[in-house]
Amino acid sequence: MTAPTPLEEATPSRARTVIAGARHALLTLPYERLCGRVGLLDDGGEPILLVTAGSPPAHAAGSSPTARVDIHGPQGERLVLSGSLRVVPGPATDVIARLAGPGCPTPRPPLGSCGHDHDLVAIAMIVAEVALYLLTPTDPGGAAAQPSSDHDKIDHDKIDHSGTDRGGTGSADLPRPRPTAPEKATTGSSRRAPRAAGERDRGRARAAGGCGTRIDLIAYALAEPDLIAAYAPDLVAHLNTVHAEQIRRLAEHTVAVDTDQGRGARQPAGPRLVRIVRSGHARELAGAQITRLDHQGLDMWRMGPSGAEEIHLPFRAPLREPRELGREIRWLLGLV
Repeated sequence: MTAPTPLEEATPSRARTVIAGARHALLTLPYERLCGRVGLLDDGGEPILLVTAGSPPAHAAGSSPTARVDIHGPQGERLVLSGSLRVVPGPATDVIARLAGPGCPTPRPPLGSCGHDHDLVAIAMIVAEVALYLLTPTDPGGAAAQPSSDHDKIDHDKIDHSGTDRGGTGSADLPRPRPTAPEKATTGSSRRAPRAAGERDRGRARAAGGCGTRIDLIAYALAEPDLIAAYAPDLVAHLNTVHAEQIRRLAEHTVAVDTDQGRGARQPAGPRLVRIVRSGHARELAGAQITRLDHQGLDMWRMGPSGAEEIHLPFRAPLREPRELGREIRWLLGLV
C-alpha cells in the first residue's frame, strides 16, 4: 500500500471514491419523516437514487425542501450528502446503462428477475453540502462507538422508521455485490422488523461517526475518485468466482521472494512476497482465494497439503485504472 496522504488532501478524493464504489445508500427525508435504503449510482459525485415508482420518495422529489443521503464505504467511512431531489427524465434502465460502472471490467450487480427494472424511478440529488466521517482509533465503547453529533441523533433516532424495512417506505433497493434482486417495501410489514433495521443503521452510523470533515463543494466536484479502490470489492469477487481456476494456477506457480534479510532473519508480518516462475514442478494446491486488491498487487490465501499461507503477488507496475487489471492478469497467466 502507498503511504496515506494528509487528511486535508485525501478527503475530497476519498469522498468521491466512497460514492463511486457504493451500490446503495440510506435516504432520509426529514420533512416527510421517511428513512430507508435505496439503490445508488454515481454521476460525477452526485448520487442517482433508484426508488420504486409511485413510492413516497418518488412523490417527494421536487417538492421536499431538503434530503440527506448517507453512504458507507468499505473502510468504515460515512459520506453524508445533503441537498434537494429531482426526478431524472426517461426510463431508469437508460440511466443505469449510462452510469453503471464506466471503465470497470466487472459488471455491476444485475437488477434481478425480469420486470424489476421497469418498476424503478431515478432520482438525482442536487448536492448542497458534503461531509465525510472517518473511523478514529479508539478503544471499544469510546468516542468512535458513540453518536458523532446531535444531528445524527435527530436524523436516525427521531425519524419514524415505520414501514421502512431495508427498502424504506416504498423505496427500491438495488442489489449490492452480494444480494441478487431489488426489494419493494411492504406497507403491511410489522413495526418490529423496521425498528431492527433502524437499529442496524444507527449502529453503523455510530461506528463511522468518528472524525467528520466538511468538504468544499468545488474541491469535491474537481476531485477524482480512486476507481481501483472503489471497484476493488467487485473486482475481487469477480476474480474469485469467474476466474477461480486461473487464480489457483497463478498461486501454484509462485515462489517466495528472497528479501535479502540474511539467514535466520524473521519473516516480516503480513503476506509473504512471491513471484511467478516458469516451472514444470508447480506445487499442487487445493485452492486459492484473493482477499485484497490495490494498485500494487493481489493478496491471496493459497491452500495446500501443508496448510494455508497468505501471499502477496505484485503487479509489473501500479494499476492506473480498472481496465488494466485484465491485461495484468493475462500477462501473469502467460508466465505459467
